[in-house]
Amino acid sequence: MSNLKSFLKALKSSGYPNPSPSTTTIAKMIDYPINFFLKDLIGNIGEEGTEDFITKTFSTLGLMSNQGMKIDLSDIVGEEGSYIYLIINDFDIITDDEDKFKDEVWINYTWGDSHIVYDGEVKTLEDIYDEVDLGTMSEYADFVDEIEDACSDEIWLKTGLGIYFDEQM
Repeated sequence: MSNLKSFLKALKSSGYPNPSPSTTTIAKMIDYPINFFLKDLIGNIGEEGTEDFITKTFSTLGLMSNQGMKIDLSDIVGEEGSYIYLIINDFDIITDDEDKFKDEVWINYTWGDSHIVYDGEVKTLEDIYDEVDLGTMSEYADFVDEIEDACSDEIWLKTGLGIYFDEQM
């Protein structure tokens, strides 16, 4: 059994779920195997307790509000000043006893406000979608994948929870 209690105590003292330094850095500092975080939570507080923990974590970050959480996309899929808001409508916890790296929180989500700067021009995600034709549909899908990766990375650093984009609502 890992040192989950020490890890949670360190997270709390660092301002979790918006810690400084990041959750992954804290895990390294106290030699906590971050890949076991979800499994450890379930093992210690049960599935219902883990769902409550995740709900509180996501709510504190604004992910489960009408506005959502602002994700900075600068230099990822846009220029300086680019962002998108991610709204998590609900989620499921998926664990895999065979592979500790497959433990994830599958989210049903909505995109909120977006502001994507490219070549000095500001567009929303909706504007970009409206400009897509059959020839550029795969480019748009790749673009959205990059946005999802940026969101996943940000949430991983803040929470230590891996998310998977299950269904857009």
